[in-house]
Amino acid sequence: MNDKTCTHRSRNNCVHVMLSDEEYEKFRALVEKSGLTIREFVTRAILSKQIIVFDGWHNLIYQLTRLGSNYDQTLTKVYMDKATAKELKDVSDDIKDVIELIRDTMEGQIENANFHSKKQQGNSGRRD
Repeated sequence: MNDKTCTHRSRNNCVHVMLSDEEYEKFRALVEKSGLTIREFVTRAILSKQIIVFDGWHNLIYQLTRLGSNYDQTLTKVYMDKATAKELKDVSDDIKDVIELIRDTMEGQIENANFHSKKQQGNSGRRD
C-alpha cells in the first residue's frame, strides 16, 4: 500500500469500493437525490449524520423561481401604481399553491423517512 501523508490536507486517506452495476446505480441515484457530493454523502453515512433524500426538489425549485419572478413583476407594478387587484390576487394564490406544494412534499418526505426509519429499526438486530 502506498503510504503518502499529506500534511496540508485534513482528509488524506482514500477509500476505493467495488460495486455491482445494480449497487452502483442505486448508490448514484441516492447521491443525486440527496443533492450532496459523493464525498459529502459517504462522510455523512460514515459519521451517522442524517441524509435527506428529497424527491420533489426539481418541481419545487421551478415553482419557487416562477413565483419569485411573478412576485417581482407584480411588485414593480405596485410601485408604479399600475398593478390590478387581479394581479395581486393571482400572486397571492400562487404563494398559497407553492406553500401547499412545500407542505405536501415535506409530508411525503417525512412519511418516507418514518418508513425507512422503522424498516432500519426492524433490521437492526439481524445478523448477516
